[in-house]
Amino acid sequence: MPIIPELQGAAEKAFALITAEVVGKGLDAIEETINPKSGNTTDRHIEQSVAKRQELESLRKAFEKRLQHDAMKVQEKLAIFNRQSVKLLAEKNAYESLRHSLIQDAIRNFPLNISPLVLLANNNIDTALILDDSAHGKEDLRNLDVIFNSIEKPKPLNVFITPMHTYTQGNSKETLAVQIFEAVYSTLESVFVNEYGRNGERPVIVYSVAWHKKAEGRMHAADELFYFLKEMPTIVVEPRFDGKTIKLMFFCWNLGYTSQYSHQELRIPLDLNAMITTSAYHRSKKALTSLANATVDHKLFKEQWEMLEHNVAAFNSLDLERRIERRIKEIQDTGRSTELDELGDYCELLNIDQTDIIGITDTISAITGLMVAALSDIHHLMANDVMPRLPYLYKTYFNDFVTPELLKEIGGLYERTYQKLKEDFPEQEPSRLAQKEAIEKELSCD
Repeated sequence: MPIIPELQGAAEKAFALITAEVVGKGLDAIEETINPKSGNTTDRHIEQSVAKRQELESLRKAFEKRLQHDAMKVQEKLAIFNRQSVKLLAEKNAYESLRHSLIQDAIRNFPLNISPLVLLANNNIDTALILDDSAHGKEDLRNLDVIFNSIEKPKPLNVFITPMHTYTQGNSKETLAVQIFEAVYSTLESVFVNEYGRNGERPVIVYSVAWHKKAEGRMHAADELFYFLKEMPTIVVEPRFDGKTIKLMFFCWNLGYTSQYSHQELRIPLDLNAMITTSAYHRSKKALTSLANATVDHKLFKEQWEMLEHNVAAFNSLDLERRIERRIKEIQDTGRSTELDELGDYCELLNIDQTDIIGITDTISAITGLMVAALSDIHHLMANDVMPRLPYLYKTYFNDFVTPELLKEIGGLYERTYQKLKEDFPEQEPSRLAQKEAIEKELSCD
């Protein structure tokens, strides 16, 4: 049935009103959610705006206060940092200045005629350790090739013998000290060059001419060397003489590549005057006998003859043979003697020849050589697992001065070293047992 136009218009108006009412209610609901209605809308907006401004002002003031507080803290910490920086910088500058002065002073007083830096470089040691001990070796430890090369190529044991320090006055004693140790240097250098070559498996370097000509014999030279050479396996021998006893002070560090610093004192009860004058007497007496029939008319021959006669006459007139014999017996019985002391340095009364000091130099060379050789064996045995050398050569160089007691002491030294190696490397004990047996056989007195 057709819709009447009037009714159709009324229906459209009704639907429009319903739609407008529904949408309006929805918008009102949304507005109520955003801005709840309470009283007059304008007044409510003003109050809300004022509240927001107050809240923002309060937040701004709190933020500024917090910012000001934090800024003060930062300034305070910055001031503390600046003061500490200045303090640390001053301390570092003072340390470096002092360190530099110490190095320069040590170099000026270095007793060797070899530069310490060159000495370190020749031993493949970084010279930076002088300036910064803590940094030394850190990079090397990260490099396995460096470690393996250091094992395959053992560092040499460096041996220094200082000029003899004399406690007594007298030109003859000082001259004799120089002559004695020049001969000692020569003997020891020959032994260790032949048997402990620096390019071999157990390298030892004896610095026989390393001392300045102006470097007088003095004590505690080892302390000066230790400052520069503390990373090097080193033995320093300091001989000291008081007129009756020669003391050999052995200072060692880095033996077996351990940093332990140790020392040992050996006493040689030698009456220097007695040995030299007795040698001069017998030499002169023998020379006079052999030249008795000579008829050489020459000034030099006559002067030599007169010196020989003088030595024999002075020795006999002072009855030195009996006096010296009594002195030596008293020293053997009591450890000391005052016999002949009233004569002072009676060695000056005779004309001394270089050959008269051979007995003394042989004794000192043998004792020093035995000690250094034994310590060298211990060093290379601990550091490189190299079999000791001394048991196979002591008869060649030191047989006249070796006693069964001394061999027992040396054998005990090796035994203690092998025991230490057994604790560190128990898996290698069978091979070392054969070494021990071979060494014990060589050191036996059979």
